[in-house]
Amino acid sequence: MTVLYFTSTGNSLSAAKRLGGTLISIPQLLRTGADCVADDAVGLVFPVYGLSVPSIVLELMERVTLRTGYLFAVLTYGTYAAGAGEQLLSAAAAQGGTVSYLNTLHMQENYLPGFAMEKQKTPRTQADALARICADVAARRRWLRPCSGFDRFMTRIHQKNYRCRRGEGVTQALRVEAGCAGCGVCSRVCPAQNIRMEGGRPVFGRDCLSCLACVQNCPGGALRLLTEKSGARYRCPDVSLEELSRANGPAEPMGGA
Repeated sequence: MTVLYFTSTGNSLSAAKRLGGTLISIPQLLRTGADCVADDAVGLVFPVYGLSVPSIVLELMERVTLRTGYLFAVLTYGTYAAGAGEQLLSAAAAQGGTVSYLNTLHMQENYLPGFAMEKQKTPRTQADALARICADVAARRRWLRPCSGFDRFMTRIHQKNYRCRRGEGVTQALRVEAGCAGCGVCSRVCPAQNIRMEGGRPVFGRDCLSCLACVQNCPGGALRLLTEKSGARYRCPDVSLEELSRANGPAEPMGGA
């Protein structure tokens, strides 16, 4: 089994590790130029962004053939997944693929513009829900989480009004404070490799995914978002900064977690 994952604060990587199999970072896979992933089972684990599928996951669906008899997806979310699952089903169908199993996993909310990180708690149902998902995948259960008309509506509305599209993204709302130590962590955890260091300071390009990995993982809290709810930061306790750097940094040999 191969599990393809995308992560910025570690939530989705934590879930992917529990599922097991060979873990491959989606950003790294795309940078290798690979055009096919084949296994008896292939999974996608990623967060819901703006009630939608992140652009980097849609890019994967367009560029890489997933050759398997059992394609499954686990979408992690903090507040509401809306119609993101159905969006993924449509993306797979457009490439001639079929998703056999699709589920969502409620994890700690980490969207800085909407929530104060110190007030967010791990959902009480998270461990049990993840255990059920792992059992479903191990049994190769075929099931798709239902999507309501309201779910679809909310995703369409959010996509129409979403201001942090890929491009400038959140970089226009970021400031680098004087206390920046020039450690380069922000550049290493950026899944789009959109940050370079110049003179000990981060410089942002125009391929931002609005994932906030740079802000959340800055060791000194020197990256500030103008619209953040508090100065507190979040990284999944099950995932280290080194793991995030390996997941989102320069391409490594296939299979690195």
